[in-house]
Amino acid sequence: MRSTPPLSPEFTADIDAYLPVIQRAWKSGTGYSLAQWQVDILRGATEQYPEGHKRAGQLRHRQAFLSVGRQAGKSELTAAFGLYLLLRDLRGAYVVGVARSREQAALIYDRTLSVIQSNPALASRFKKLTETRGIRAVAGGRYELKASSSASLQGIPVSGAVCDELHLLKPEVWDALVAGTGGRRNTLVFGATTAGDDESELLQRLYVNAEKSFAGELDRFYAVIYDAPEARVPDDDETLAQYITAANPAVQGGYKDVEAVMSDVRGLPKSEAIRYYLNRFISGNSGWMDLGMWTQCASTEAFPKGRPVISIDRTNDWSAATFAAAIKREDGTLFTELVAWPRNPTIDQLERLCIALYAKGVATFVVDSFNLRELGLRLKGRGMPVRFINVGDVYSGASLFYSKVAHKEIRHGGDLLLTMQIPRTATKARGDDYRLIKGPTLMDIDSVIATVNAVYVAENNVDMGLQLF
Repeated sequence: MRSTPPLSPEFTADIDAYLPVIQRAWKSGTGYSLAQWQVDILRGATEQYPEGHKRAGQLRHRQAFLSVGRQAGKSELTAAFGLYLLLRDLRGAYVVGVARSREQAALIYDRTLSVIQSNPALASRFKKLTETRGIRAVAGGRYELKASSSASLQGIPVSGAVCDELHLLKPEVWDALVAGTGGRRNTLVFGATTAGDDESELLQRLYVNAEKSFAGELDRFYAVIYDAPEARVPDDDETLAQYITAANPAVQGGYKDVEAVMSDVRGLPKSEAIRYYLNRFISGNSGWMDLGMWTQCASTEAFPKGRPVISIDRTNDWSAATFAAAIKREDGTLFTELVAWPRNPTIDQLERLCIALYAKGVATFVVDSFNLRELGLRLKGRGMPVRFINVGDVYSGASLFYSKVAHKEIRHGGDLLLTMQIPRTATKARGDDYRLIKGPTLMDIDSVIATVNAVYVAENNVDMGLQLF
């Protein structure tokens, strides 16, 4: 862990007067107290200038941020900051909560709200609390959610702000919040995040400032970074446990089971594990699955009887298409195989193939809602069951498929086309999720997409009745 050093080991913090109240409220509202590492960051960020300094008693820092691995408790800490910023000036506080999505910002806001509501002494200091209209103190202070756009924040005078998922925010949003403090005393903008990628412009800038603050070259900026010593996923569990622990104070403190976290990590693409659990930056476009991982799921077992899901995908130039089948056995194991791979197909030929397959028994057809929408509509017009894959499915399916392969919950017959395309498939991050794209070789990945979508739908499909072929 790296952090901005205090001016003195025995420093005082502005939050010290409020910590007993916050801890009692947290205990009554959640059933547990804030962890020591969270308290240490709360204190470090609210360090006061010491006696004898020209700003004695004032907040030293005007900006503060935390970078930490996933499932560590950063949202809890951010909520505690929101409560502190509200309590320290019940009469005049104007605290703003911001995240990439209103839903994410609301998670932190709701935690602050529930902690206040659960403590009668604290709740009495506030007007009627609502989930949408903001938290308002009887004396006049308030805490509100704002959209993560610089336009919505320009010119708003804030006394404090809390931001989550900094790797997704635009620099203009953070700058607008800092500008909103207007150079006034005792204002603080705090943000928390996991690591980003090469498109995380704001976070890259904050990391540069963090390094300066660690070296004593930038005052009034507080940062704490928990990360693994290097950006790789070790093959041995002992080293991986050390890396996870370095990036996650909740594991360090015994609040999280390192073996459970390791299991999660082993089920992720390496780029995702590095970013979210080892808390190291990655490239925006990263490799997806090693061929060795895929081949370990190869099997000579017969494809189970039943009505399979049939997924179809095509190349952008219509030079090829792939039909992939998937079915879920009663024990939860998923089987998949390629059943057709026509060259230079027309929409009419794809329709005829679907008709022939349906006559043999198909649970549902799966097509992309954009590039094969016409095929899907034709099949629906014939009374056939069709599942259209939407944008959310694209991201969810990629993660689910990888996890199933990593945990050897998939069986396949070693189709040559998949063997060629899987190691040439890459990922493109979007926030905390990713989708599959062509790798650097630009080889088509239609068989991969068809297989991923088939497995994704088969995992949740309930109609696996009698197979006719």
